[in-house]
Amino acid sequence: MEKHSINKAFEVELIEYKNQYDFSQIHRHTYFELILFQEGEGQGTNRIDFEEYTIHKNSLHIVCPDQIHLMKRRPGDTGLIIQFTKEFLVSSIHQLEPKWMYSLQSNPMAVLEPEQFAQLYASCQELNRMTREQKVFGALKVQHYFAYIIFQILEILSNHSVKASDNITLNFLMFAEAQFRENRTVESYAEQMHISTRKLRDKVRESLGRTPIQVLHELTMLEIKRLLSLKNISQKEIAHTLHFDSAASYTRFVKKCFDCSPTELALQF
Repeated sequence: MEKHSINKAFEVELIEYKNQYDFSQIHRHTYFELILFQEGEGQGTNRIDFEEYTIHKNSLHIVCPDQIHLMKRRPGDTGLIIQFTKEFLVSSIHQLEPKWMYSLQSNPMAVLEPEQFAQLYASCQELNRMTREQKVFGALKVQHYFAYIIFQILEILSNHSVKASDNITLNFLMFAEAQFRENRTVESYAEQMHISTRKLRDKVRESLGRTPIQVLHELTMLEIKRLLSLKNISQKEIAHTLHFDSAASYTRFVKKCFDCSPTELALQF
């Protein structure tokens, strides 16, 4: 795998045929990963947050920070990977709108039209070439060109369904994603957004078909599954990490949401 890096916040990797990109253990991301498969035989898989996606030719896979990931690539699956931190993304696109971030987070895989993929892949190859240049403004050029590629991807994803359609819901989702581990009180989110609790509930229900508390519970359930899948944390530590009042309240939450005890849930991973 050929790799070129500007710094620890950003790097480009070319997947070569001779290399088998196949982690044997599930792992958790602290960064974004854009994976473009120029060739894919339909036998490899990419597992993102417990959903398995087949690796196809002309496909784009997006892995986001905090997600659980396991890719099993076949030798014939070739392409290119761009890895970057959220900080690098924000610094590259100075006015990053919530709907753009939501679009990246809610579209883990898309199969592109051949011409559409060819244009995006050519841009990524150019970005990869630029990372090797030793020029005065090389890093700045890379950052600006990277932003151009992100807008290419967002334009592609705009053709895919995005459930959240209004700014209130999108802002709530961004706040919730960042704070749900410590804060699962709907009223506090409404206060932060300077709107009434009722308006927040109505807007989220209208846009997503779920209430804010359901969204917060879904995020908490997913996080519990993520932590259990890594197998390096106890139930007590999970309860503490997710700021439950007590082990008993954590147990009640698990039983209500998963219809089993924490011990029984852990055996599923």
